[in-house]
Amino acid sequence: MQVKVTVKGAKELARAFGGDFLDRALRPGFEKSSVVIEGSARGKVHTVTRKLQGSLGHELTGHGGGLEAHIGAQPGLGQPRGYSISDTSRWKKPRAGRNTGDPKVYIQFEEEGTRYRPPHAFLEPALHDNESQIEDIIGRSVDEAIDRFGR
Repeated sequence: MQVKVTVKGAKELARAFGGDFLDRALRPGFEKSSVVIEGSARGKVHTVTRKLQGSLGHELTGHGGGLEAHIGAQPGLGQPRGYSISDTSRWKKPRAGRNTGDPKVYIQFEEEGTRYRPPHAFLEPALHDNESQIEDIIGRSVDEAIDRFGR
C-alpha cells in the first residue's frame, strides 16, 4: 500500500531558491512528520504478538522534490515474539506459539484483510488523523529554511 502526499508550492520554491534549498527545507519537516505518523500507527495497529507494532519505523529516501518518507515495517525490526493462549483467547482455536512471520508481508494482510478476516487498517488512518499537524510541521520547516536562506 502506498499513499502519496504532495507539498503544494514545492516546485515554485525550487525555482525561486534552487533545488538544494528544497531538500534543506523539506527534509526536517518530513523527518518530524514521519515520527508523528509512525507513533500514531503504533497506537492503532492490531496487536496479538506485537511483532508488527515493533517492526514499524520510517526511512527517508530521495532528494529535493523527489523526497519520500516510507513508513511501515522496516527490515531488522520486529523480531519473532511468543504469544500465549490468553493472547489468542478470541481465536477459533486459541493456542500458544511463536510468530516467526515477516512483518513486511503481514502488514499487507492487516491493512487490506484477507478472505477470512476483515482489514485492520492503521497506516492510512494514522496519516489522516494527523494531517493538520503534518501541514504545520512542514510549513514551519519551510519557513525556518527561508529565514536561514537570507543569512
